[in-house]
Amino acid sequence: MSSHLERLLEQLAEASGWSGGRTSADVLSATRTGDGQHRELLAVHDGLIAFEGGLRCFGVTSQLLPSLTDWNRAEGWRPAYHSLADALLFFAEDAFGNQFAFEEDRIVRFLAETADREFVAASLEEWVETLLKDPDEELSLWLLREWKTPDRRLESSEHLCPKVPFVAGGAYEPNNLYALDRHESMVFKGDFAWQTRNVPEGGKVRLRVTD
Repeated sequence: MSSHLERLLEQLAEASGWSGGRTSADVLSATRTGDGQHRELLAVHDGLIAFEGGLRCFGVTSQLLPSLTDWNRAEGWRPAYHSLADALLFFAEDAFGNQFAFEEDRIVRFLAETADREFVAASLEEWVETLLKDPDEELSLWLLREWKTPDRRLESSEHLCPKVPFVAGGAYEPNNLYALDRHESMVFKGDFAWQTRNVPEGGKVRLRVTD
């Protein structure tokens, strides 16, 4: 591990609220991962929750978070996006269900409501550095903080979902948000993204609700 990456991971650990601990080499070798730096992260943290719960990194084993294998299962939430989620390895997410994924030799942000892919970094080292520089902007922590109350915290198994989707004009305000199980959240948003994939900007949307 490079000294720079080591320092970045130490800073990320300082911002964490939970770590799944170290991963054994045998278990790690049997898991599909992203780049070599991703394996170095997993060796130190078998899953990680950081930035007040605004970042969740999936580990090799299922603990507070699903394992990488479980979260990327072809029979899980991914079919809701049809082909829109193809060729991606999802390894982390924010509190709103937007995913971070390896796409070949780069890391992208997969926007849950639209399935758009935004370039974030060329390596895991660059990705961690980007998050550390401005976590509020990269993870929308300000909105997560505004939603929280003394009696309600977002569980690690939940996403915050807009009652009116953001891309449909929903307000970025706490009263437009509710907590939903992670899997249900992705299935709902995937179906929304698929149904609206060809709608032009400013176009009207009529959604078909299915069980």
